Amino acid sequence: MATAKSKMISTARGLMLIRGYNSTSVDEIISAAGVSKGSFYHSFKSKEELGAAVAEEYFEEGLAVMGTGSYQEIQDPLERALAFVEHIEKASPALWNHGCMLGSFAMDLSGTHPAIAACLNRLMDNLEARMAPLLEPIALACRCDDAPSGRELANHMMAVIEGGIVMAKAHGDPSRIATAIHEFRRYVKALVT
Repeated sequence: MATAKSKMISTARGLMLIRGYNSTSVDEIISAAGVSKGSFYHSFKSKEELGAAVAEEYFEEGLAVMGTGSYQEIQDPLERALAFVEHIEKASPALWNHGCMLGSFAMDLSGTHPAIAACLNRLMDNLEARMAPLLEPIALACRCDDAPSGRELANHMMAVIEGGIVMAKAHGDPSRIATAIHEFRRYVKALVT
C-alpha cells in the first residue's frame, strides 16, 4: 500500500514531467494524489524538497533499468561495454519517451532552486561515475592518440542522451533518442576499430 509520501512523489513526477516544475502547484499535487495539505507538510518542508525527492526516485528507477541488461553476462570487457551502450539504446523508450526529469530540472531550476541544483549535481555525477567503468574498456581499446577516458565517454554519452531528448521534443519524435544513442554507439565502435 502506497504511503501519502510515495503517492505525492509519484504524482508530482507525472505532473512535473508533463507540465514542468514551475507550472505544477502543491495544491494540484495533493489533489491528484488524494492526500491532505497536512500530509504534504508532514512529509516535505517545501515544494523544493519534494522536487529533490522526485529527482531521486527518477534516478533510482533509471539505474534499475540501466542495470538489468544482458550485457552484464558478457565476459569480454570491450564487447560488454559496447553491449551496454546498445542496452541503453534499446531501453531508451522506457527511460525517456516522456522526457528526462533530471535534464528538465537542470534546465529549469538549477539557477533558482539551490537544493534541487545540489541534488542534480550529485545525481548526475553519480551516474557519470557509474557509467565510466562500464565504458572504460572502450577507452582502453581506443586506437587514437587523444583517447577519451571512460569518464569522458560517460559524459559524452550523457550529453548525447540529453541532446537526443531535446531533439525528440523539438520534433515530436521520441525515436530520435534511440537514434542519437545509436550514433554514439557507432562512434565508439569506430574508436576501437
